[in-house]
Amino acid sequence: MKLKISQSKLIALAQNAVDNTLHTIRTESEDWGMGEMSELVQIAGVERIEVVGVEKKGEPFKIDVIFYVKVGGIYYSELIEEISARVDEDWIPNSYINVIKFVEI
Repeated sequence: MKLKISQSKLIALAQNAVDNTLHTIRTESEDWGMGEMSELVQIAGVERIEVVGVEKKGEPFKIDVIFYVKVGGIYYSELIEEISARVDEDWIPNSYINVIKFVEI
């Protein structure tokens, strides 16, 4: 018997995973020092991350997101990689984050 999960439920699950992961990283960052300055700037620059789609055609799950940022011109690659790795490890195995766009707010 196959379990069918709607797209809206997949998006809700992925949004929960991304939100919790970002929250965890922010909490951990409170103890970081100057050595992690670029990571701190990236975390502080993100207002929120919106999951707009989840696609699975073969392996892996692709989680499409929009980053809403306070400051443009920052490279968020380290933060994206960290969120992607943690979501894959802790929430949705065989998944990765695909940033569709950055929106400066």
